[in-house]
Amino acid sequence: MLDTAGIAISTAEEQYEGPPTLAFDGDNFLVAWTAADTDHVPINYGIYGARVTQAGVALDTARIAISTRTYYQEHPALAFDGENFLVVWQDQRSGSDDIYGARVTPAGAVLDTAGIAISAAADSQSTPALAFDGETFLVVWQDGRSGSTDIYGARVTPAGAVLDTAGVAISTAANSQSNPALVFDGGDFLVVWQDSRYGTSDIYGARVTSAGVVFDSGPVVRQEGDQSYPRLCRGNGGQMLLANQGWTGTIGGKNYSTYRIWGKMDAFGPDRSQIPPQGPSYRLSATVIRGMLFLPEASSPKPQAASLLDISGRKVLDLLPGPNDVRALAPGVYFVREEPQASSHKPQGVRKVVVTR
Repeated sequence: MLDTAGIAISTAEEQYEGPPTLAFDGDNFLVAWTAADTDHVPINYGIYGARVTQAGVALDTARIAISTRTYYQEHPALAFDGENFLVVWQDQRSGSDDIYGARVTPAGAVLDTAGIAISAAADSQSTPALAFDGETFLVVWQDGRSGSTDIYGARVTPAGAVLDTAGVAISTAANSQSNPALVFDGGDFLVVWQDSRYGTSDIYGARVTSAGVVFDSGPVVRQEGDQSYPRLCRGNGGQMLLANQGWTGTIGGKNYSTYRIWGKMDAFGPDRSQIPPQGPSYRLSATVIRGMLFLPEASSPKPQAASLLDISGRKVLDLLPGPNDVRALAPGVYFVREEPQASSHKPQGVRKVVVTR
């Protein structure tokens, strides 16, 4: 622990502050939270933020007022797109819960002071989460428009334009789906949620393409008792770690009979690029991590040729299995193209990757 006394990010005289969320822009962190505004009657709950340096210094001791509209603004989430943060939250300004957002610059300026209406569908939309794929954000939330609780989403551009104004139905199964989380794996968004379609609570998930197409939906964690509050994080080489709260009965001969934290690597199962293709192309497993693009090691003695193409289709690099140094390339969207071997019936595979600083 580097900060045993803690870092005072906000010490405003409020009745309530929390729970926080945060993201990193390459230089500083932006922390966002809910705070009660006791100067108004009735009391309003707004979204506030502050930047924190890598040295642990809070830069905005007076706080950044991200949204201070009437009634409740709660449950913020945020992500960084390379230029600005997008902060999203659950917003009650219309009398029911909707999903709103606002862009915040790395300097702490709020670009959308009135907020961006991401979803104002019937009934309640709440507990949003989001991720960025190099071109657009995907915002997901639990949605009550059907009379039950489902998982919906919408894509939002870095300019603040909502591409899916009616929302994208990610899961509308029976009973309740709630508490979504997501991450971008270098090819698709992976969305997980808490799902009670069979009575008890399990973790289900789906993939969502950058075009907003939902596929590969199914169970991720189904074991004894309730499984809830999933969280996802992407690691090196495209690995995914899923963590969740789960009921724990008897493990290793010891009786717990309470809730514990469980984890699962690569929760969506084997890489789909290893499954025989059903169409003219398949997805190649590759990702970009801190200037290195990783390709899977060849399963045969002869390496399979691959190329990295820029957005115009021009080849910029020959690739080999294992790590490939792409630090000299300009940030942006590229495509990995795998050339089929003469002895293989497997077709050419193409996959988008995002090179960032």
